[in-house]
Amino acid sequence: MATFLDLPPELIVVILSYLDVRDLHAIADTCSSLNHVINDQELWKNVFRTRFFADHFSSVSRSRKFSVELFERNEVLKEWRKARSTHRLIPLKTVHTMEVSLQYPLVLAFHDEGSMYISQIDRAKPDINIPVTTSQGSTSVSFDSKNSAFGTNAGQVYIKPLGRKDVWSSAISVKEDHETMVTAIHVGSQFVYSADASGHVMVSDIKTGVVEKHYQLGSIIIAKIQGFKETVVAVDADKIYIINADRRGSIQTINHTAGYEFFEVDFAGKTIVLANRQTIHTYSFDPQWFGSTSTYSTDSTEIITHLVMEKRDSVTSREVKIAGQDGLNVAVVISSTRIITFNIRRSILKPQSEFSPEFKDVPLNNPICSIDVNSSVVLVGSYSGWGFSSYAAVYDVLNGEFIRTVSKKIQKKYLTHGVREYFVPVRFVRLGRNNQRYGILEVNNVVQYFQFGEDPAEQNSKKAKKNLVGVVSERKNKFNKTIKTQVYDMEHDEYQQFIKEEMVDKYNGSDLLNGEDIEVALALDQSMNDHIVSNSVDDAEIDEQLAQALEMSRLEYESEANVNDQTLDESIKPTSGTDDIPLHEEDEDVDEDEDEDFKRQLEEAMRRSLYE
Repeated sequence: MATFLDLPPELIVVILSYLDVRDLHAIADTCSSLNHVINDQELWKNVFRTRFFADHFSSVSRSRKFSVELFERNEVLKEWRKARSTHRLIPLKTVHTMEVSLQYPLVLAFHDEGSMYISQIDRAKPDINIPVTTSQGSTSVSFDSKNSAFGTNAGQVYIKPLGRKDVWSSAISVKEDHETMVTAIHVGSQFVYSADASGHVMVSDIKTGVVEKHYQLGSIIIAKIQGFKETVVAVDADKIYIINADRRGSIQTINHTAGYEFFEVDFAGKTIVLANRQTIHTYSFDPQWFGSTSTYSTDSTEIITHLVMEKRDSVTSREVKIAGQDGLNVAVVISSTRIITFNIRRSILKPQSEFSPEFKDVPLNNPICSIDVNSSVVLVGSYSGWGFSSYAAVYDVLNGEFIRTVSKKIQKKYLTHGVREYFVPVRFVRLGRNNQRYGILEVNNVVQYFQFGEDPAEQNSKKAKKNLVGVVSERKNKFNKTIKTQVYDMEHDEYQQFIKEEMVDKYNGSDLLNGEDIEVALALDQSMNDHIVSNSVDDAEIDEQLAQALEMSRLEYESEANVNDQTLDESIKPTSGTDDIPLHEEDEDVDEDEDEDFKRQLEEAMRRSLYE
């Protein structure tokens, strides 16, 4: 052990980083020297930087300690690599899918004919087909797992709840219409944000359809819009508009020349991402750094084909004190051949990792069709076909290392809508949020669900069951204690009643039910017991006197008998000299029986006389 402790702390930490977390904690508790090394977060930060080539990143653990981040990230990647896989197929009724969303356990697919298919993963079949547009169609659509919203060419906005109870209910019409065609729309948790071709923006309540706010941003088409609570970001051809409703509807603008082919908003980090086919721009709307921008440009021979941003359940605020300063990932596909990841919350927009995926079943020079990203991995989709199994895979988001193929061969019978024999693109791929190891991919008219490790539903079920068992056990223990207390009280009452009834029966007094009567009865009982004990002593003395009297009587009787025998012998003594011969032997036995009878009668008589 001394030799190990003599090693440099940097090397000790590297060795300890391969241990299990529980073993690491055990070592920290038992060895004070190693405890100091284990709690040195700068050492762990250096180990993390060496292994993942990053010190600013999107955190997996949401912890302030680099040691915790390192172990949890390693655990997530280990599950992706080695955990048991599960796949399910969800057939769709059409190949004309415009958007697919994964809101576990639901898969939502919007089709160009104006319908929303909602499928439940564990059932692996389309459950509900909901019309979410009017017969005239829609010009813009947005949806999440709870609601969808769409705008029309005539300026109307409709909100359609997607819950099972609302399947057959009609859509809610927003109380006011836009004057021109609705060009952009976004569904938030509380509001629906819509914009039109004349620069007008409306914020409507998602439950009632009442318009809460109106904003006139300009006179040209609003192409993109997103909102979160009281903040709205809208984009037209040359300006970005930031609306802060909590600041009395103040409107701030930022000029841009980036176009709007790709548009994402990080509300927690207060950063806007705009990109065209050649350049990526980030704009800050943080009050401290408002208007500051950063740019990344590709080579003139390359184009940007896909751009996606990491999605999180919580977008409230950025926590810069956690390990990695709470970064946020954006993944970009360049010319369908290579992938670059960025942390858009850094002041300078520079690549975090860069790699070129390879798919053994796809002999094409530009194999990438779709992409998604979270804080741990990048999911890449390619082309599928007859006999293809390797057409989607995950890579480490920080260093670009290949982790695992996630796709599985799809049988011909499921690909029913006019596919070619080879090279069917994987148009959509989606990862689970919060680093859950599951996702979906869409091939033609089939959605394939995959997971590695335990089912998220099973995790939630076990957690809920554990909590329920705890609650039930606690309630059961309380209930048992209550029952036991009541049983004890009932048994005590029954015992007291039994004692009272025994006393009443014993003393033949039906009125002996109060305390004084019971005390009197107990005193009488004690007195009688004392009398019985005293009589027992007297009986012993009487028995002794009786024995003495019997002995004296026996002696007197024997003495008289001897005298009589001698007199009788002398009177009958023969005169001749012959031997003495006993006479009347049978009479002696009779006399002995008579003596015994006499003794018994005498004893009985004396005993009766003494007791009477």
